[in-house]
Amino acid sequence: MYDVRLLTLVKLVSIKNYTKTAKELNFTQPTVTQHIKSLEKDYNINIFNKDLSLTNAGKMLLEYAKQEINNHDLFLSNINNLIQLEERINLGMNLDIYYSLSETGFFYDLIKTSKNRIAIAAMSFNEMVDSLMAGRIDFGFANIKTDNSNLLVEPIYQDEIVLSVKKDHLLLNKPNTSLKKYFLVTLAPNDPYYSCLDKFFSDNNIYENSFKNILETNNFDISLKMVLEHNAVGVFYKNNISSLLKKNQLVIYKQTDINIPIYLIRNKINYDPDKLLLINNLLEKIRD
Repeated sequence: MYDVRLLTLVKLVSIKNYTKTAKELNFTQPTVTQHIKSLEKDYNINIFNKDLSLTNAGKMLLEYAKQEINNHDLFLSNINNLIQLEERINLGMNLDIYYSLSETGFFYDLIKTSKNRIAIAAMSFNEMVDSLMAGRIDFGFANIKTDNSNLLVEPIYQDEIVLSVKKDHLLLNKPNTSLKKYFLVTLAPNDPYYSCLDKFFSDNNIYENSFKNILETNNFDISLKMVLEHNAVGVFYKNNISSLLKKNQLVIYKQTDINIPIYLIRNKINYDPDKLLLINNLLEKIRD
């Protein structure tokens, strides 16, 4: 997958409005702003003038972004030539997976690769199981297994929970620094791995009174803002922040050894084998 921030740049230049660009990409407005700021920081340039016109460096970056996206779209087009299925595939996805993958470009690639034949709906786990049994959706993505004997569960993906801080955080250079003046931004209690995280904190003698305050949220933008702007310690799905780790904007403070398997769930009897073949092929290409 290409850097999704490049797509944000191309769309923003075309639409010339942060809010409308966010709506077009199914992002939040702060995400669009963060994408542009992080590009400027990574390349050490100003992309826009005050009137939202491009600087000379911004024009060069725009051409590079278009080239990267065009190359990527050509790759997707070549895959599409292999796809003969015309029916729509309906995917259900429990909310934690939806939030975990929404910032990575995974959905964009999956939908684009399938020529918009895949519809993705975020729902509760129980609703997803009921929908699979009733035939309202073809497949489900989940990070918890079901004991329903009529459903088959296959691992397709794995993510990890990490504690991260910004690259110049005092905790990195002074390991004995007290945590008490920092916020901890954690997963919300409805996340199925919240109890595993709670155990990790206990095992490592990290308690509520170790931090100034604890903010429990599944909102990526809020978590990132707290970490980058307010020196908080953030709990993230590693996949969510992979690009920020590569660019050294975030650094892993502690490995939790909490892995998050993502499963493909389908009805054992009532399923279309052609759709199963297609979805597996698409997932394989995107994982590569």
